[in-house]
Amino acid sequence: MRNMIIKMRAPTLDEALAFFKIPKSTIGRWRKPEVLQKIVQQVGGDGSRRDTLATFMCLWPEMELKLFEAFIVRQAHGRPVRDGWFHGKAKELWKTTYPNLPAGLFVFSQGWFHRFLSRHRIVLRFVTSTAQSLLDSYKEDILSWLRFNRQNRILTPLVSSPLQASPSPRSLHYICNDNQGGIPEHCICNVDETPLPWEFLAGWTYDIQGARTIWSRSAQSGSEKCQCTLFLCIFADGVPRVPPVLIFTATTGAKIREQESHLWDNRVHVEFSPTGWMNEALFNKFILQSLVPIFGDQRALFVFDRYRAHLTSSVIQTCRKHKITPSLIPAGTTPLTQPLDVTLK
Repeated sequence: MRNMIIKMRAPTLDEALAFFKIPKSTIGRWRKPEVLQKIVQQVGGDGSRRDTLATFMCLWPEMELKLFEAFIVRQAHGRPVRDGWFHGKAKELWKTTYPNLPAGLFVFSQGWFHRFLSRHRIVLRFVTSTAQSLLDSYKEDILSWLRFNRQNRILTPLVSSPLQASPSPRSLHYICNDNQGGIPEHCICNVDETPLPWEFLAGWTYDIQGARTIWSRSAQSGSEKCQCTLFLCIFADGVPRVPPVLIFTATTGAKIREQESHLWDNRVHVEFSPTGWMNEALFNKFILQSLVPIFGDQRALFVFDRYRAHLTSSVIQTCRKHKITPSLIPAGTTPLTQPLDVTLK
């Protein structure tokens, strides 16, 4: 085997820009002799190329340590930590940690931020108000619910032809066609709501990788409480028949509709409620205006969770009046059984 000689060279400026994702103007300032000398004094080393890798891997170690400690303290108090907090705190700590360096030398770039998160094993996690644990009886609850769906979905077994010497393999299955009493797939649907906050990444916070429990105080006021609700409906055959519904906060929304409706996308339906959430009136309206025209006189299976607006007596009466069988997802099992949760959210 021949000995191979590998020659190494210093990266070009363009290669450094592409690899470290640092603005060209920033590197230009670093290369000035007076700035380079101050960096060497703060970071250590003699400024030679052998220090380059270590220097750029963690250029501001003291500031990063203080930033990580501040992150741990904020997290311990249950306060959410997002990109904006890291951005402001990093710049504040850089100024106090390196007061003798020129202003603007530190740039909060995405490249630096991602490497900081990686060095300290910090990840972005979703905050929920309910512990992610299942009830002890969840298996039996799910099986009971699936049996209910099967009994209502498939009513009549396929009878083999008398001319056949042996039953067809299809006789082991149940018929789902209209003329045999079953519910067709286009008459089986699932609905669910999810909040859309105005604040980017609201409901998310940074935490240490591997943490099983994320504790964060919920906001009492302000932009984190400003949101609308996205209401979605899907069908068992996968055909989109109902447009998404956006529910905004307003008593009636009549004035808003009059002034802004010409700006709305016709692929989305807009509604209003005093809380910005689905309520009994809107849910009944959705059934009558969106589902009943699709189902017609056919029997239907309507799958939804146990949100209080779904369980009122008027909603149940509306469903019964139009041959719609409500299928209530077992409480506490939506991460496993809610089709929209499992497939989309």
